[in-house]
Amino acid sequence: MTENILKKIGVTSDEAHIYQLLLLRGTQTAGQLIQLTPHSRSLTYKLLDKLIDRGYVTKNIEHGVATYTPNSPDILLQTIDDRLHTLQSTLQTLNNNLPTMRAQHILATERPTIETYEGTEELKELYEDNLRAHNKVMYFLRPCLTNGYKKIFGKWFSHFLRRQGEVGLTAYGITPDDPSGNHNPAIDKERGIRRTWVHTSDYSTQVELKSYDDRLSIVMYATKPAGVLIKNAMIAHAFQELFLLAKKGAETINVSHDHA
Repeated sequence: MTENILKKIGVTSDEAHIYQLLLLRGTQTAGQLIQLTPHSRSLTYKLLDKLIDRGYVTKNIEHGVATYTPNSPDILLQTIDDRLHTLQSTLQTLNNNLPTMRAQHILATERPTIETYEGTEELKELYEDNLRAHNKVMYFLRPCLTNGYKKIFGKWFSHFLRRQGEVGLTAYGITPDDPSGNHNPAIDKERGIRRTWVHTSDYSTQVELKSYDDRLSIVMYATKPAGVLIKNAMIAHAFQELFLLAKKGAETINVSHDHA
């Protein structure tokens, strides 16, 4: 029984056997222990030194003869208490550091994949990826002015939007009230678009942000149009939550659509 307890708190089988012998027989010399165990002389001395270091055995020398006495088994309780204190302290330290460690793990194992797109044809490829969304839900923030779509894509973009509805996508959008943009609810329904309107002064940038599945796309409608597709679930989820927060705020804005 004693040997099993000792092994559970980190003592080796051989060390436990020596300590058990000392508990049963009391103070012994190394020679006496060697006769009681199958261990060699050198190993017996090493085991006794280990037990002394652990605080389980005390060595005394009288008249030039070394004897070894077992310390009270209460020392085992102290050992366990010390271990528990160390574990509790380690647990607290671990809990304090877990956020940083998790962030490091994510950076190391879930680094985002970033793809870049330039020019009309490459941007078409990026938009085609939108249509392959698995969960059929998209969130987007449209550029301030829609003339960027027409300038870059011509009639292709209207065809793309129609196909978006055909594949069953639902696109939740925050869209500036540009007079040249679509204001016909029937067309939006056909395209699967559900808008929340804002003023052009609320979002005046010619940049489109869109998220679906584990992806975030950013398209800049400038003199040289370009886009970026970021593939990372955490980043996509962060944008989707940010979009929903922005949508709640946008819903408080009164947009009259008075373009006269």
